[in-house]
Order: sequence, then C-alpha cells, then structure tokens
Amino acid sequence: MEFKTLEELFEYNRKVHEEIFGKVQIQQEKVFDKDGMSYFERITAISQPHKVFKLDWSSYGSLNFADTFLPDVNLYKSTAMWVYDGAELFANIRKSDRKTLSLSGDKDLINLLVYTYPKGVLAEKKKDTLVVAKHEICTFIEIDIDNSIDIHFKFGDDFKKFIRDYYDDIDQKISVSSIENKIYQTDKQEFQKRIGESFLHYDMMQYILETLNLKNLVKKYTISKAFFARKEKNIYKLIENIKLEEELYIVVKGYNVNDRKVFISILDKNNILDIETAKDSRKFVPVLVDNEQVIKIKGKFDKKDANDKTAKTYFTAIKIKLRAKKDKDLKKMYENLDKVKDDKAYLYLLVDFHSANKDVKEEDVAYYGKNEDDDDSIVNYWLDIEGKYLKVSFCNCGYQYINSFNVQKYGTDYGLVYLGTKKLAHFSGWNDLIKNKKLTQDEKEILIAMSENEGNLDSVQAYDNQIFTAGAMQKTVNIRGGGEFPIQVQEFKKDFPKKYKTLFEDCGWIVENNKMYYKNPIDEKAKKITGKDLKSKIREGCSKDTNKKKIRNAILEPIIRAILDKDFQDKQVIDFIVRLHKALNKKPDGHTAYKIEDFIKSKLGKATVLDHDVNRPNHVSKYFGKALDTFYSKKDKEIEDENKKIDKENETIPDPKLKNKKKEKISRNPKDWGDKHSEYEKEILDIYGPLRGDKSIGATMTDAANRYNKLKNKLQ
Repeated sequence: MEFKTLEELFEYNRKVHEEIFGKVQIQQEKVFDKDGMSYFERITAISQPHKVFKLDWSSYGSLNFADTFLPDVNLYKSTAMWVYDGAELFANIRKSDRKTLSLSGDKDLINLLVYTYPKGVLAEKKKDTLVVAKHEICTFIEIDIDNSIDIHFKFGDDFKKFIRDYYDDIDQKISVSSIENKIYQTDKQEFQKRIGESFLHYDMMQYILETLNLKNLVKKYTISKAFFARKEKNIYKLIENIKLEEELYIVVKGYNVNDRKVFISILDKNNILDIETAKDSRKFVPVLVDNEQVIKIKGKFDKKDANDKTAKTYFTAIKIKLRAKKDKDLKKMYENLDKVKDDKAYLYLLVDFHSANKDVKEEDVAYYGKNEDDDDSIVNYWLDIEGKYLKVSFCNCGYQYINSFNVQKYGTDYGLVYLGTKKLAHFSGWNDLIKNKKLTQDEKEILIAMSENEGNLDSVQAYDNQIFTAGAMQKTVNIRGGGEFPIQVQEFKKDFPKKYKTLFEDCGWIVENNKMYYKNPIDEKAKKITGKDLKSKIREGCSKDTNKKKIRNAILEPIIRAILDKDFQDKQVIDFIVRLHKALNKKPDGHTAYKIEDFIKSKLGKATVLDHDVNRPNHVSKYFGKALDTFYSKKDKEIEDENKKIDKENETIPDPKLKNKKKEKISRNPKDWGDKHSEYEKEILDIYGPLRGDKSIGATMTDAANRYNKLKNKLQ
C-alpha cells in the first residue's frame, strides 16, 4: 500500500487504531510535518515577524501589519476580503463565486481583514498598534495549544457608524466600544465547522455579525419596539399603569417596514384578563377596536417617525379600549381582577410581522423583543419582563351593578331607577347605635317604617327633575349640583377622607363646598361636570327603545357601592335621626309658640312628619300649621255646637247647673291636653297625613294619603 503524503499515512493508522482499540479522545492531536514539528509548533514557526522590517513603529496599517508581523503565512484573497492564515484555519477552503454582503444596501463594501496566528507570537502583542481604516473590519483569531480560540476585533468608522445609525433608528441603546473590545471565544473545530469550505466575503461577514451578536443588522425588516401609550399632542408616550375600560394606544415601531401590516395580541402574565381563547387554544386579552371586540389587533406601518433621519423608520398606533364588548364578559374581567391579591393584572404584547405579510419569511425579520420562554424561539414578545409590564389596576367602582339600572318613563322623559336590595330593617349597625345612645328603639322603628315609603339603603333613581336621588332617605343632588346628598358626602369626606377618595373621588365623583361634580376617571381629557350637563350625561341611553330594559350606567354604579359602605350606612341612619329631630323642632305656621314635637308624641306622628320632611322639607311647617288650623276649627265648632245645645235646654227649663256643663275651647297649648293628648294627636294626624298632598291648597307631596296609610298599618 502506497501513501502520497505523511498525512495520508497518519490518517490510515488512526482508522486502524480505532477499529482495534476504539476511538480515543485526544486533547491535542499531534500532526507532524516533514520536519517533525507538531501543528502548534509549525504554525508558530510560520507566524514569525519579518526579519528586516522595523517592528517597533507606533502604528501600522492593516496590510503593513500583515507584511510586518505575518510575512510568511498563507494569504487568501476574495472580493473585499484578505485572510492572513498563520494558524492554517482556512487551509481547506475553496474559492467560490464572489458573493458579498453589503450592510448599507449600496455598492460599498466593508473590507474584511482576517489574521490567524498562534498565541505567543509577536502579532498577538502588536495587534493594538494596527490602525484600522474607516472602511475596514480587522479580525484577529488567536489559537492556543489546546485549540481554544480568542477572537478580537477592530472596527473602522464606517462600520461603527452603521451600527450606531441602525440602533438609533430602531430606538435601541448599544455601546459600540463594548462590542469591539470584548474577547469572543470558540475553538478550532467549531470555527472551521462554521466557516465551512467556501471562501466568501458574504460568509465571513455573516460569521463576524453572528459572533458579535449583530446578525439582525443584515435582516431585511426590523421590528424594534412595541409598547402601550397615551397620545398627547400627537406624541405617543409610553404608559405603565392603566385601569380597565380605559382607552389607550398600542404602538409598534419598525425599520424598512413602511406600508406593511402587523398583527398584535395582548397576553396576561397571570391569566387574569385573558378571557378569550384563540383557535390554537392560546388565551388573549380581548379589546375593542372601533367598538368591535378583537384579540388579533391589525395595524399598518403608515406613520413616519419625525426623529428618523434615514426615512426608514415607521410605526403604527392602534387605538384600543381595554374591555370586552359584552357587559357580562366585562363583569367577568372585573371579577377576575377583584380576586387578585395586589389588585393588578400584568399585560404584555405579542407582535407578528411575518405572518401578517405573506411575502415575508420569519428569518427575514429582526425582532427586538424577547423570547417568551427564554429559549431559541422567535423574540417577538414585548414588555414580558418584571418592571416593564402594563399594570392594569383594579378600582372597584361598582362593577357588581353592571346592567342593574332599569329605564323608567317619568312624564314625557326617560330616566333610571335601581330599587336596591338592602332594606333599612336589615341594617347591621342598629344594636351598636342604640348601645352608644345614638338613637332609641322607638326611633329605630320609626326609621324602618318610614324608609319603606322611600326605598332601600342602596336605592338610586335618576328620572325626575333632580340629577339623582340616593339612599334610604332619598337624599337628592339638585339641578345645580347641590342638595342634601352632597352635604352628606361632604361630611363623610371630613370624617373618612381615605374612604371618600376610594369610594367617590377615585370613581369620578368630587364634592366641593357641598356641591357634587363628576369627572370620568378613565378619560384623562375629561372635565368635571355638574348641573344640567351631568343630568343629561347620566340619562344617556334612556329612551323609548330602552324603556323598561336594564342598561349599564357607569356613572351611578359607584354611588350604589358607596352608599352600601358600612360607615356610610351608619351616616345615613344617624342623618335620619338628625333629620327627624330637626323636623320635630320646626314650628307650625300660625302656632309658632310651640314646636311640632309638642303636638306629636307617637311613633306614627313622628314618622309622618319625617316622611313629609324628607320629601318636601319646606312644606312641613306650613301644612302642619294648616292641619292644626283644621283640627282647632273642627274642635271649636264641636264645642260651640254642644254649648248651643246646652243654652237651648236652659231656655226651656232654666237650670243653673246646666251652665256649669258648658265647655271651653281646646287650649292652644298642647301641654294642657293631658290624657286627651293621644286622642287629639290621632285626629291631627288623620288630617295632616292626606293634607300633605292636597293640591287644592298647594301641597305637592306625591301619594301622601297612601304613604300615611302604610305608616298607620306599621305603627298603630
């Protein structure tokens, strides 16, 4: 058997050895040349500096460096590439076509100069003296005796500028010097496997970019950023916090993507708001785009970035509303959010450019997001990092009462009513209030009976001439924004400032100087409104078409929740008692020497006066006075008729004793009534109850007689 070279002989012996003894792992393969040198000894010998040229200059050009410090090594040349291969790493390459890789897309190429040599030679020590030209990249590949390789780079100004411009265009920060000065490590086997057998500018450029982790620079399309934003004066500003149902924008930026399409979906880190499932079983957060629910949000790169000097950066901005379209699904989103300990959902984005454009391959797109699972998958997830998520905060503004209001016709107008579910009788704080002497057992019974005429603790209506009325006492916000309910809220604000902020202010309701305003809490541009504007806003959606149907009213939902708060309920009840005492302290017209409480002692009487005061507070003195006038007139007539009868009898049969039977008129001082007080009070109430609504005398209380009869049934 004949062998043409020593290498062939050694290869044959190696195979025979493996067949007999098996494959043996060798740390450093000893390949001897004709002179008996090892591989490392040989490449060290041929990588010595020039024997004549000066070796101590302060700087060398790229070619002078090779001629001076690696004059005897093999030189391989290709289009725009020179390889000075002292380490014999390119020994097996073959010349191929002239395929090149231009970074800028024009005819100008970056010249590649590659120097390979073993560690320890003078070229390693002198590489810092090489001054790279502006259109060059110099690569130093240094191999050690164990076949490990260190790779160093020097960048010309053209390549540095290209890197900076590219990352500036896509709004990414990068340090060119840190990339250039880093030592990149590999080994001989891996390096030669990557280089292969071809000898091309294109392949070497690709290898350099991959080694530097800059391979995205040569991809055709780039998706650089994706974030949630608000629009302020045509500027889209990144946001990190938002509330459910708010409007916002999704902004995606790209390079060389003008007029291209893109798909975006929203994911939830903890699966709180992702209530819709796609065909591939993945779950996404539903949003509204042009009032239609979607989970695949479609955008088009049709907006120019004003800061882009190269005119290649475009972006898309899609306006969305963070909610499901159906109220029942929205309620589910709120319920899920309500269950989370920190009251937040954490959202991030999936951006898909390649699927949105049929002529684009995934490998043609550089995504500057992150891998969802930190593997080698496509890096098209944005904000999926601690501290970067869009945090959706939970603010309970009465989501439990979504679609709880009924539309009701009132005269020719339409409004809203929520009858509530919590009766005053079921108020849990009665015993504490009685124990703390805030009220008596009789007063409790009076309030419970009277409240049946008004409504439940959580009842709210907005269909008459007031802005709205709320609570067991049906306190109103009048057409000017004032009234008893704002006063009650103002006092609550003073007593419970934190609760006021949570229950009212955070949900859009503001009280200032006993006047209430509303400002949409999920609209940063909203202005606070009151009066007729607020009345109209509340009644939006109320019409003939929706009459007797349930609709949503996000403005009044917080009011229901607020008036059900334990401390606010306590306040409602205590205010009820204060109101009762104030009503009883009023003086009847024409009888101002006395207070109403001097005439009224029974629970029925007190409830009837309170019932009137809650509904028509300015009418109480007047019409209670009229009731007294009627009562006294009636009683005076009865006594007058009885005395006339006595006088007539005395004329027929004179009898001095008959004169003693004559009666005097009832005392106008109720304290003189004695054991007749309850009898007289009952007569007064039977007059006063229906009289409160007698239109013939100007009284306007609605359904007064029926309300009085209900009270009689409960308290007599």
